[in-house]
Amino acid sequence: MQTIKILAIVKAGTAESLMRIPQVTVRDDGTLWANNNTMPLTNGSGTLGKDALLPLVNAKAWDKIPADNYMRLGINVGDKECIDDTKLASRYTDNRSAADKARDKVEAAYIKAERLQENGGVSSAIAARMEADKLAAEWAATYPEAAAARKAAAEAEEAARQRRIRNSDGYKAALEGRD
Repeated sequence: MQTIKILAIVKAGTAESLMRIPQVTVRDDGTLWANNNTMPLTNGSGTLGKDALLPLVNAKAWDKIPADNYMRLGINVGDKECIDDTKLASRYTDNRSAADKARDKVEAAYIKAERLQENGGVSSAIAARMEADKLAAEWAATYPEAAAARKAAAEAEEAARQRRIRNSDGYKAALEGRD
């Protein structure tokens, strides 16, 4: 038997927590038990629904509960995933570079300035835009390689856009007959 310090039950494949349970024992058959290995973790999405399962749990009639109504590590019926909380945290770590993480703050500042502009706060929008420009300049000075790569990607995207326009039938038709 194995004991998990904190068991997280989440929607399968996400980090959206449904609940966290301390001191859960994993029995040899794979079922999960709490309260000093005296209470199984059950799943109302299995063969028996919540209303049919509750009387069996209250009567402690463990042998009458179908196997798919017991929670186990991994993905269970009803898209409920049981996972050790420490493994859940490592699954959703941000592996992006420091430059990308720092750029998030710059993008958030520009979004804030746009929101202020849309809501009619012109003077506050100008101040927010200046702050965003300042953050962008500091970011570019701190991460020059990332800034150069970002600029090159933007230029390549613009060049591709211009090529698509120039190669479109409408553009060519508009230029026909001109010198």
